[in-house]
Amino acid sequence: MSFETAAEISIGRAVLFGVLAITTSMLGVAFDLVLAVRVGAVLTLVMSATLLWFASTAPKAIAERTEAWLILPESERPTNDVGKRKFRAVLQGTYIRYARFAFMASVTLFVAAALLALTGLKLSFL
Repeated sequence: MSFETAAEISIGRAVLFGVLAITTSMLGVAFDLVLAVRVGAVLTLVMSATLLWFASTAPKAIAERTEAWLILPESERPTNDVGKRKFRAVLQGTYIRYARFAFMASVTLFVAAALLALTGLKLSFL
């Protein structure tokens, strides 16, 4: 298993749990569609900012304390400093990629909320 695969599994799983929490929050206010979409937009933006913070701290992180490190088989874990630096760089790149996806989703939700508010539609699921 490569560094990239381990980082993808670890960070992707965490992001999916975040998406589950955001979706649950949106369903909690589903009585007002515009509010639900706004809640999703704000929470997705918070997730993007959190992922960027993790990306900024990744170069200084202790590689052995990350979940991605634990996913790697012991035979594939780097033992020297150069390998650990590469591992942290892969983590940082993966965090940034997911932060971009979250930011694009947030902007999309903000635009959708604005369009729904401008049209004056009073849609609700309940």
